[in-house]
Amino acid sequence: LITGELLYTRPAQVVGGKEITESASATSVAPPADTPAGHTVRWTGVAWETVEDHRQKTDEHGPKQGTKQGGTPFWLPGDTHASPARYVEELGPLPEGAMLEVPAMTPEEIAERRKGEIMGRLSSIDAASIRPLRAAADGSATEFDVNKLALLAAEAAELRAVLATL
Repeated sequence: LITGELLYTRPAQVVGGKEITESASATSVAPPADTPAGHTVRWTGVAWETVEDHRQKTDEHGPKQGTKQGGTPFWLPGDTHASPARYVEELGPLPEGAMLEVPAMTPEEIAERRKGEIMGRLSSIDAASIRPLRAAADGSATEFDVNKLALLAAEAAELRAVLATL
């Protein structure tokens, strides 16, 4: 992918006492001295231009074995809180409508997540109640068993009341 972006500088090759700068991807025009963060410069064929650069960069292991890092994560309209971040592959601004924060969960999604948490806790309470219930049934219950069972029953009742409101 040829982007025209400045990758490096080096002295021009000299042939017959003359600098050769008119070759592919080369220019004798110096790039701008300062480039703002999140930008890069690219050669248009006539002049340098500063462009936004939101791409991820590949680490020192290169494009085949390296890991992409950095970049600007964004989401588009229609993405949800569960959508993975998107990244651009080309120079330039982010797409129209891009959002820089993960979309919020909808009230329905929040309620579903809460229901799942409550159902999980109720399942844990049921499992924790088995030993005290068996002890009560066979007459070997201790005060600890009775107290534990009462606390678990109270918590389960509170959770079922909350569940009824969701």
